[in-house]
Amino acid sequence: SLNCNSKITPILILLVLVIFHFLVNFYILEKSNVVHHADGNLHITYSLDFQKLLEKGQFKEIKNFFFNFNTHPQKHPHFFYLVQGFVFILLKIFAIQNINLTILITNALFLFLMLLSVYGIGCILYNKKIGLFAAIFLSFSPIIFSHSRINMLDLPLTAMVSFSLFVLLKTNKFISLLFSVLTGFIFSFTLLTKETAIIFIL
Repeated sequence: SLNCNSKITPILILLVLVIFHFLVNFYILEKSNVVHHADGNLHITYSLDFQKLLEKGQFKEIKNFFFNFNTHPQKHPHFFYLVQGFVFILLKIFAIQNINLTILITNALFLFLMLLSVYGIGCILYNKKIGLFAAIFLSFSPIIFSHSRINMLDLPLTAMVSFSLFVLLKTNKFISLLFSVLTGFIFSFTLLTKETAIIFIL
């Protein structure tokens, strides 16, 4: 039976759910003529910059670029671009050049993280069934479903905030040293996803 200590079953269910959303979104993007949002195109540009730096192994430049928010017109942090840069590299290894696929894979990673976090939060605060149903219903929320196929920072931010709250709850009121330290790291990466994360964390 499904329980909070049995991790395989919920992970498989949520993984299948993410794959379902991925396939539906890929069909929608491939069949539609919708123009990408201007901000989405800008995010692609910065992700490609990270891809080039990663491929060249210019780690000093990566560090400078990662922490220099002034390079972005909207002063956004660069964690999302680093993740998407790795996705670009992964697809390049398989000789795949498809912007829609890059967007969907990146978003699928954050969607999976968000659903696992929501399941974990529900499991801790209530029970296994509420956690799983909460994650499933959240995935079909219109705003989550629509943002899972566009290249914006809102879905990654939601995922990282959810993950932060899950890890915070795992500290058991900061009794657990491991999860307390991990909470600090996750909070940091959440803030490096989008600066508005501070509003949700506080």
